[in-house]
Amino acid sequence: MSERPSALVLAGSRDEGDPLARAQGVRHRALLRVAGVPMLLRVVRALQQTEGVGQLYVSIDDPDALGDVPELAERVAAGELAVHRSLSSPSRSVLDLLEQLGESTPVLVTTADHALLSPQIVRRFLDAAEASAADLLGGLVERSVIEARFPESTRTYLRLRD
Repeated sequence: MSERPSALVLAGSRDEGDPLARAQGVRHRALLRVAGVPMLLRVVRALQQTEGVGQLYVSIDDPDALGDVPELAERVAAGELAVHRSLSSPSRSVLDLLEQLGESTPVLVTTADHALLSPQIVRRFLDAAEASAADLLGGLVERSVIEARFPESTRTYLRLRD
């Protein structure tokens, strides 16, 4: 991966809306606050602070919601954050952006609710991607690691083998 990867943050929402967002008085799940900072803003900051990350995109079904967070609106206005209107599913949104960018542009995809994302995590993933000959990589954390650190956490786990 010699070219700097673009980064896509998936910030779509379900058709029925999000009860937690409604309960916290925000119009979009991605704007839920964690320790006082909207989740989407935390992810955008982590990506923009990571050396080697190129253009940053946010795929969101309600682009006007970005105006609710002045720092996000400023980044959009400055061209530091490009807006992609999300499609009917996360996979369709990713495919749409990949088609727009062309097959030679590497893209790192994450989600707006990845509130603990840090530049160190992103850099580690990108370094592993650089060392790999793979066309597609996924970053996962083993269940035992999560449960050791957050034993009370309720999560959905994927079962992978071989």
